[in-house]
Amino acid sequence: NECITAKPSADLPASTATVIYTEHRGVLVGLDMYTKDFAIAYDRFICLKDGHYNVHLTCLSSSPGGDGWVGIYKNTTQVLASEGNPESAWRANFQVSGILSLKRGDYIQIQGNAVEGNSGSMHNLSVSRI
Repeated sequence: NECITAKPSADLPASTATVIYTEHRGVLVGLDMYTKDFAIAYDRFICLKDGHYNVHLTCLSSSPGGDGWVGIYKNTTQVLASEGNPESAWRANFQVSGILSLKRGDYIQIQGNAVEGNSGSMHNLSVSRI
C-alpha cells in the first residue's frame, strides 16, 4: 500500500522553508519513486483517497555540526516534528513518523530549516496507506 516515495533536489536554507519534492518518478539511488492516491502539487501532496496513512520522513541536516528541524504538516497544522543539534562535526539525523487520518482534499507538506536535499540518499519521504 505504498503511496508516495519522493525526494527533493535542493537543500533547505537556514531559515524556515517548505521542502519542494522534485523526484517522484523513476528510480533514484536504487529506490523506486512514485505517487499513488495523491496529487503532486508544487509544495505539497494532496490526498485523493480517504484513509489512514503512515507518513515517514528521514533526512540529515545540510551541513556538519549544523542544527535544524523538520516538520510534517497536515493542511496548515504541524502534526509531527524533529529537531537536532549534533554539537560536533557530525550531521543531525531527523526521523519523523506518524499515522495521519486524511480525507480527500487534505494535504501533506514538509517544512524545516537546514535540511539536506542535494544528496539522493540522505532525504526520503514515504507515505503508506494502512
